[in-house]
Amino acid sequence: MNFKLKFFICVITTFLFACSAVEVSWSPSPTPTVTGYKIYWGTNSDRYDYNIDVGNVTNTTLINSNYIVNVPYYFSSKAYDTNQDSAFSPQVIWTNLLTIPNEPLNITYVGVKVDYGVSIVSINSKQVMVMSVTNQPGYFYNQSLIITNNPFVGTRPRDDNSYIYIGTTIQYGKSLITLKSETFPLITFTNPPGYYYRSSLILTNNPF
Repeated sequence: MNFKLKFFICVITTFLFACSAVEVSWSPSPTPTVTGYKIYWGTNSDRYDYNIDVGNVTNTTLINSNYIVNVPYYFSSKAYDTNQDSAFSPQVIWTNLLTIPNEPLNITYVGVKVDYGVSIVSINSKQVMVMSVTNQPGYFYNQSLIITNNPFVGTRPRDDNSYIYIGTTIQYGKSLITLKSETFPLITFTNPPGYYYRSSLILTNNPF
């Protein structure tokens, strides 16, 4: 029987950019009675820690979040029919290399600056970070201010409109079709009659 593993590629990566899954493919056995294949692998040559019966296919993905970084893994396989297994195929060696990505991790921190007061002379300002978006180039963001007598979180009851809750709605996405929207609380005031409010969006690559 002519049987061997053909190639290995990483198909799932972790935050550390090391593989957590390996795709394996092989040439089918020319023996017509073969009904399936078994894959064996581990960190010791010819003594395998894991095996799986994949059935009568010629490729599969071996998912394992515990592939040790920078350690060689040895892979082999067997074909089988209704009576017996074949001998092991020639080994293939693969190492789970830890690599550094070509591009830095891009995180956009989204915040809101709220100005409030009874006049321009006595204005106050507060900046609040509301969310972060990871690796989303080309996104656009819209922000709108919410002023309400109802709390955004918790169960505190209204008290004759004595509390004013300031919040924001952030819309973000690459297009209007894929637009997402989230609402966040910002500030709570007690009895601020005559106040005015304005807000502006803050986008930065540095955390607040």
